[in-house]
Amino acid sequence: MKKFISDKILCVWRAMVWCAVATAVHSCADEPILPAGADVIPEGETEVTAEVRFSPMIEALTGDDGKSRSNGMEFEGEGDGESTVAPKGDAMGQLSSLYILFYDTEGNLCDDIEPMEVDLEAHKPVYENREPADATNGVPAESRTLCVKFPFMLPFGDYRVYAVANMDDLLTAHAEDIKTVTGLRDIKLEWSDRMSGNCEMLGYFTTEKADTRGMNFETDNVVKIRPGMRLLHAWIRRAVSKLTIDFDGTGLRDNVYVYIKEARVYDIADGCYLGHYSCVGKPADDRRDEVSGGFGLTQSSHVLMYGRGEDFHNWPVVVKDAHLSTYEHEGKEVNYHDEEAYCLPFYENMQGPGMMKYQDADSDGKVDFPEAGDYEVDENGDQLLNPDGSRKWMYQEAKDSKPNGTYVEVTGYYESNNDNYVSKGPIKFRFMLGKNVADNYDCERNHHYKLTLRFHGNGNDADWHIEYDDAEGIHLPNPLYISYLYNHTTNLPIRINTGGRKIKEIRADIISNNWAPDIPGYDQLDPKDRLDYYRDVDKAGGFGTKYPWHGFLSLVKTTHKVIEGADLDNGNRLYYEKSLWDGDFNISRGHRSYLATSGEHGSDATGKYTVTRSRNVVNAVLPIYTRAKQMIVTSGYTGNNPYVGYERKAVVQVSVVFEGGRPEDALPVATTEVYQVRRIENPKGIFRSHNNTDPFHVKLMTLERESAYNFDEITSHGPWRAYIVRGNKDGFINIDGGTETSGATRTPIEFDVNFTSTCREDESRFAIIRVEYHNYSCVHLIFVRQGEAPVKMYDSAGNEDVYWHTYNMLTGNSVTDNPVDEGSLFRFNKLEYPIDASNNRYTKQSIWAVGTAGDFKTSLKNEYYIAGTNNPKVYKGWNEIGSGSSSDTIAALSTAADIKSLVPTADDFMMLRNSTEQGYGVLYGDGALTVADNIDDAYGYQRDSDGQVNRSRGMRGCFVYVADEKSDYSGRNLFFPIGASGYGHRKEIGKRSSWGVAEIASGILRYASGRVDYYETDKSPLFYDLFRRQGATYWGRKIIKDNFNNQNLGLDINYFTFDFNQLGQTSMWGNWTSGGAITKDNSDACYIRCVDYRRKE
Repeated sequence: MKKFISDKILCVWRAMVWCAVATAVHSCADEPILPAGADVIPEGETEVTAEVRFSPMIEALTGDDGKSRSNGMEFEGEGDGESTVAPKGDAMGQLSSLYILFYDTEGNLCDDIEPMEVDLEAHKPVYENREPADATNGVPAESRTLCVKFPFMLPFGDYRVYAVANMDDLLTAHAEDIKTVTGLRDIKLEWSDRMSGNCEMLGYFTTEKADTRGMNFETDNVVKIRPGMRLLHAWIRRAVSKLTIDFDGTGLRDNVYVYIKEARVYDIADGCYLGHYSCVGKPADDRRDEVSGGFGLTQSSHVLMYGRGEDFHNWPVVVKDAHLSTYEHEGKEVNYHDEEAYCLPFYENMQGPGMMKYQDADSDGKVDFPEAGDYEVDENGDQLLNPDGSRKWMYQEAKDSKPNGTYVEVTGYYESNNDNYVSKGPIKFRFMLGKNVADNYDCERNHHYKLTLRFHGNGNDADWHIEYDDAEGIHLPNPLYISYLYNHTTNLPIRINTGGRKIKEIRADIISNNWAPDIPGYDQLDPKDRLDYYRDVDKAGGFGTKYPWHGFLSLVKTTHKVIEGADLDNGNRLYYEKSLWDGDFNISRGHRSYLATSGEHGSDATGKYTVTRSRNVVNAVLPIYTRAKQMIVTSGYTGNNPYVGYERKAVVQVSVVFEGGRPEDALPVATTEVYQVRRIENPKGIFRSHNNTDPFHVKLMTLERESAYNFDEITSHGPWRAYIVRGNKDGFINIDGGTETSGATRTPIEFDVNFTSTCREDESRFAIIRVEYHNYSCVHLIFVRQGEAPVKMYDSAGNEDVYWHTYNMLTGNSVTDNPVDEGSLFRFNKLEYPIDASNNRYTKQSIWAVGTAGDFKTSLKNEYYIAGTNNPKVYKGWNEIGSGSSSDTIAALSTAADIKSLVPTADDFMMLRNSTEQGYGVLYGDGALTVADNIDDAYGYQRDSDGQVNRSRGMRGCFVYVADEKSDYSGRNLFFPIGASGYGHRKEIGKRSSWGVAEIASGILRYASGRVDYYETDKSPLFYDLFRRQGATYWGRKIIKDNFNNQNLGLDINYFTFDFNQLGQTSMWGNWTSGGAITKDNSDACYIRCVDYRRKE
């Protein structure tokens, strides 16, 4: 009588797991007692308990545990294995059915024992941790797998017992095949694009926990079921394997980008045998006993999609010193080689050893088969395919002489903006799969192939086969970035594949050059996010195309800080278009020709460039420049980017002229967009008192738009570095422990500034840190100071030296305790009534980025708290405070024999200006340890009337510094705050002389002297919203007439246009009479910074 055994088992799977079935004898029925040593099969049966264990998938190829920032992966269909998207690793862990087959010792299916279908609902699996010993090669690809146990009755006897999983039709479609062990193992599996159709598994049982995992079922085992036997065990394995891909850019050169779109496995086996090694085609002669062929090639529809769309800038990118190793999915960071990571599945295809896979296998520096990637095309240029879908390669080396092998192909886009190699275009990387990266081509079942694409050098010379066409034409980096600062330079590297023709000259033309901000999609922005700049003038000028002479970019070296003159109609144009001789060509700032012969060309005056030639390729490095700080002062145009929230854009066109060439032979012109990066103001400076050594963490920050509240960190497009460039007496600071630090492409620009020691109370020490980012093309300076002692910035004429104080005045006889503190505002010669900084705020909000004309009225008060008064606090109205006469002289604060402390004159301010450079941004002082991430904290250092203040906050202002490295004062710097509100100036009502617009109220808090609303003039569009732009004014002690008979009384700091200049009395006084005379009591209120006049020794 046949015995039917059918206990269904539930078994839940995970990725990369083989199944081990272990059967332990727990009890038996009517077991006889046998003589010792006898091998007699008694009558009867026994109840056994089977243990089913999942063996971890085996790791192959190269693993890489390196993790980096998340670059993302695209998902669609959630990788369920039923769509074209690559399945998740654990999609291979399904178990839809499990059968146990019993054969006699001759390999024939037992007639008296029915195949058993295990009840998968009645028996629940549990997880078990896996150890290295659980994998054949000692390297498991899974940390834990499932185990399930089930009991069944089995007669005593000798059997060959097999377990088959995930073949739901085994007993029907394969009823004849399973009648013998040979037939079972010879079942031909067929590839399915549904992942659930490719998870077939097979294993056989032993009476010991024997390790059968490496035998691939070729050496099966006779199970002797006897009384007292305690264990049956089987390892079952998938016929399928999987591939995951990681990317390593540590070997790339700087400023090289490899954007990854997708990866696919090609030429997979269209089937394999259930129970022994399989291959496509015929096996190698020396492997015929162990490998069976007869299968063909097919193409999988699964794809690992890294980036979508046609814009490669939106795809994840591999750069120097960074992997593309992780992605975030469902709130979890997943490594590309993790066991549950998305993968590419394929059937076993054992192609054996072969030639070396490396492009340069003989290490002679040349690609061994440069044309290996050529393929046949039809009349339309489309690639021809074989009937099985494989490509018609022209050379067998395309697949390393393994025409039936399986390979992976990664497609993407390549871009190199390196000065030594400029190129870009679509790229493919192809690699033959196998059990190593050198010479094995076996795609063995039940393996997790971990492949890492490691890029080298220029990025298109990896150890994979590469399809990349360095096409004939002009190659430029696009986009290109240049510093927000005036008179700075960056290189425009170009690569010209001439096609064998000889170049006569290279030409560059600036075809667009804007003074205005670049705001893509301006009209579609929410009105609150639009910058209200003079867009009508920008539009009328063709957004930089009609009047390029007002723009920021030049092809010729900038040599002046200021373009002098007053001709607002033609001054900039004439200067921009002026013909200059560079030694070979007549050039201008917007149009320039270059030699195409190897060497260095140009001149010191116009800017030098270099050219190198190699066969059909010409490489040139052409410098481009930002323009002067002020281009006709009264026009407001500037080579500095005045916008903290927007870039400015220019477009450069490059063309070539061939010797004797016809116009129809010319190469197409190429263009690149040059972006002047956002102005960086946070941070700009670090101050520590003489006895303070607190470190400061620098992170360069920027605003997304002018009206933004929060800062965003800057990520460098290309490598960056920071180093101490000036000062640093006694090594009083270091950067990350040294004098220089650096970072990789697409990393934040951040580092620690450490103060190594204190200094004397009568001493100040200085340093300047230079930060170069975006492939070192953009520059930002950070000014560091320790010590509060007055400082000498230049050599003075006469018998006295000028030492500038560090702090603003708080009262008529005291200063603040921090250079970040704005101090008080004073009406002229009224030191007894300082208007405290706590008054300088608006009722709407303390700080805003952009405002309207009406907002300024909210700064008015009936009475102002007088700084320094307590018990009781004193408040005075504007008119009560009053002002002195413009003919007055502010008295000295002290008049010691050797040192006199005085308010400086306009001449002192001009001497300071002419002896230094200026930078604008945020200073952090004692109490601040890191950069603020919002404008309130970055700009808002301000005492309340009780003297309380948040010392971690910063302050905007102007840094005056000595840039000349040969100067005795190199690196020294001063900071002039503009106030927490950004408006370091309270104004009297009335008109200013014969120009400007009358102020609307006495005491209003506003920087602009002559504007109270929009100023619509197409000759000075940057002054359009001057009424709300930031700045400050400082008193001089008396009127000083200049060479033009102007009566100057103070200092003007325009934070928007980067101006630091003397200020006339007419800009600091209100209520002019019709005759031009100034009434006595109508001065504005300004800051005071004092100097010491010290007798020279």
